Amino acid sequence: MGLRVVGLDRKPIGVLRGLNREILVWVQGLGFGIPVVIPITMIFAYRNLGRHSTTSWDKKMSLVVIHRPAGLRQRILGITGAVLFVGMLLGSTVLNHAR
Repeated sequence: MGLRVVGLDRKPIGVLRGLNREILVWVQGLGFGIPVVIPITMIFAYRNLGRHSTTSWDKKMSLVVIHRPAGLRQRILGITGAVLFVGMLLGSTVLNHAR
């Protein structure tokens, strides 16, 4: 979707740092997936992002999120990705009902 997460040196972060980041996102951003906690952690994460232009987990890990420049190409890629995602969801639903 036009995003890359890299270290401060702009080099890829690797699998282990990537997994560590995912755990921090799950805990700090998604509140362990607990329905009552999710909105609270998301509000805090959004406020932090607005104030510091970075998320708490990326700041903690000294990571940078690089965005692909906006434009027609990026819009087409984004729409294509969304359509494919919805198509996969619908396809899996149809397959599950067919069983």
